[in-house]
Amino acid sequence: MPRLTILIVSRRRKGYLKNTMSCFLAQNLYIMKKRPGCFRFLLMGAVCAFCIIPSYGQGSLDISAGIGLPELINVALLGQFGQVQLGGGVGTIPAGEDESIWAASADLYYHFAGAAALSDRRPWYGKTGLAYLRDETESVIDKYLYLNARIGRCFNFSEQAGMRIDAGLMFQLSYEEIRKEPPQGFNIDIEAPVLPGLGIGFFYRL
Repeated sequence: MPRLTILIVSRRRKGYLKNTMSCFLAQNLYIMKKRPGCFRFLLMGAVCAFCIIPSYGQGSLDISAGIGLPELINVALLGQFGQVQLGGGVGTIPAGEDESIWAASADLYYHFAGAAALSDRRPWYGKTGLAYLRDETESVIDKYLYLNARIGRCFNFSEQAGMRIDAGLMFQLSYEEIRKEPPQGFNIDIEAPVLPGLGIGFFYRL
């Protein structure tokens, strides 16, 4: 009798997990259909990274929080493969009551120089990646896609925790403006194809 009870409970759990996973996939596919192509690319890249990273074992994953341009106030997850890190993050900044600003990014780090006493990872690194930025108000939606190119350095506080600072350039790959209402008054639009990029963050190795 206990064996039969366990079997029934096990089957019920499998059915529940299957239904839960189906709902999760359906919801995310619906969201992806509503988002632009670049956001779908970033989302799929992050999902793939999160699926691959756990197979590399303990110590290969960093979680970080920081502030930067164009990443805004952000949280990120990075997997480490030798001297290479790959991952993604999301960010936002406080805006007005009728304004919403958020960003999503996918980045590649290569640690190329230096030595650290508390880590096998070299402190000096190069960083490149894509960042999608969306700014929405009552009258307009602005969408930007940037390519980042930076050089930075890590400072280790312990074997698990540290800080990174990087600086470089961000190149605008695309820009889209969606007007909800006709512009009122005198309007000036200034587009800069190249802007300075800067980031600072704190990380913790899991």
